[in-house]
Amino acid sequence: MSERVIVVATDGMPCGSAAVEWAASEASIRGCALRIVHAYTWDRRESQFDIGNEDVDVARVLAAAVVDDAYQRARALAPDADIWTDTLIGPLLPRLLESSRTAEMLVVGGEVVRDAPCPVVVVRSERHPVA
Repeated sequence: MSERVIVVATDGMPCGSAAVEWAASEASIRGCALRIVHAYTWDRRESQFDIGNEDVDVARVLAAAVVDDAYQRARALAPDADIWTDTLIGPLLPRLLESSRTAEMLVVGGEVVRDAPCPVVVVRSERHPVA
């Protein structure tokens, strides 16, 4: 893996997807690795449903779908970049701050992150990132 990493947060919503696309392009330009993170809160009792004889962990399935979509978007824009995904359980802000401790940059969609240990780029739409 590259030592220089851009961390991007996504929630699967349009701003999160735009953030992934912007971060993938930036990682390609800078020659950085890209780490895509999705944080979610999870309560086992509330997120499982009995379907026949199988338990379906809805929260984890949805989180996996979010990061898979983000990975596919990023890979299309940065085919040569080192890209990996993480689904993190817990509140978003603390997980983002942990994830970006050694990052070159943190990219988010629509949310302003204060006290980050690195520069933050807020992507509000596909065309207008705010640094």
